[in-house]
Amino acid sequence: MLPATSNTLCLLAHRIGQLTEQIQELERRLVLLAERHAPQLLTVMRIGPGTAVTLLITMGATRNVCTVRRPSPRCAGSAP
Repeated sequence: MLPATSNTLCLLAHRIGQLTEQIQELERRLVLLAERHAPQLLTVMRIGPGTAVTLLITMGATRNVCTVRRPSPRCAGSAP
């Protein structure tokens, strides 16, 4: 194997390791956020931390839409 190829593969392997560590850290943070803000979501079958946090973000983004006197169709989930 050429030295340049070997060096490149070594660098790629190192970067993959770094990205794997970052993914694990972010997943750990997602679990903590979900446990802190909506632990009941994590008890629902097939809802993991990523989905739970996505639901929390969605609800936060539509909170003002859903609390008006006459909710919009978007609040009811019938409009994008």
